[in-house]
Amino acid sequence: MLTKIRGAAESVRADNTEAITKAVREALMAQGFMLRHPLHAFPEVQFYNKAHLARLKAKRDELQANMREKREKLQQELDRLEEKRKALKKGKK
Repeated sequence: MLTKIRGAAESVRADNTEAITKAVREALMAQGFMLRHPLHAFPEVQFYNKAHLARLKAKRDELQANMREKREKLQQELDRLEEKRKALKKGKK
């Protein structure tokens, strides 16, 4: 039963959970009683596409690394400007 659910979830080329859940429910409702019964017992269950979630996680990690780099560069620039300001202030005295 889990194999059929997983296969139905992975065959859907949708990006959001609602579309995947709807497609899996439709595919399983066309099956026999043994697969329809859990859908009636757990009406709020949601299905996820693991491959899509992995792509999203990789993209998130990439964006976080990019933001970390930018933050470090900005901090270095701020430190450089602060040192320059201190040097100018010291030179005026």
